[in-house]
Amino acid sequence: MSEEVLDELDLSQYKTSEEGKRRLIPAVRNCRKATLVSCGLSETEWEVVASALKSDPSHLRDLDLSLNPLKDSGVERLSPALKSPACRLEALSLRNCSLSEISCSALDSALKSNLHLRDLNLSGNALEDSGVERLRDLLQGPACRLQTLSLRNCSLVQPADCRPSGSDVEERRSEPRSRRAVTGGEDTQKDRRFQHHVIFGADT
Repeated sequence: MSEEVLDELDLSQYKTSEEGKRRLIPAVRNCRKATLVSCGLSETEWEVVASALKSDPSHLRDLDLSLNPLKDSGVERLSPALKSPACRLEALSLRNCSLSEISCSALDSALKSNLHLRDLNLSGNALEDSGVERLRDLLQGPACRLQTLSLRNCSLVQPADCRPSGSDVEERRSEPRSRRAVTGGEDTQKDRRFQHHVIFGADT
């Protein structure tokens, strides 16, 4: 395996079998951005990803694990890696990963120790109000550096009650990609003041 650090590893770009794509997963140790969407990762492969997050040095800055059956047990395996002082991850997407409110406890614990993560996408998971409540105290904590938290389609009954005080909360439905890009640019200005942008609502 080459030791060259890649800008991005996107398994969807490789014209090979699912087994062939999974053989490329160890390359996450030597890339800055890894897109491992809908790869059907095994427990061993989750360990490879966790190892990449806590390796010294860790090159990963952006990790997309969306549409994988990570489940709560998988988040618990990733949590120690996110807590690692070597972890420099800035963006993590766990969209549609079959998570429940239990995962919020593991993430709450991990993010209290992680000073680098800025963008967390938990959309499409049945976190419910009880799960998001567990994240609210984290967002209100002085050490929190999280800037954008996406909670679309998370089975929330009263999203307004789950938001942290002082946060910029947006409840929106699907919108053009260009509009989202502009919104993200505005968020960046807010992020410098360590304000939180919490996105509720549902994509249609």
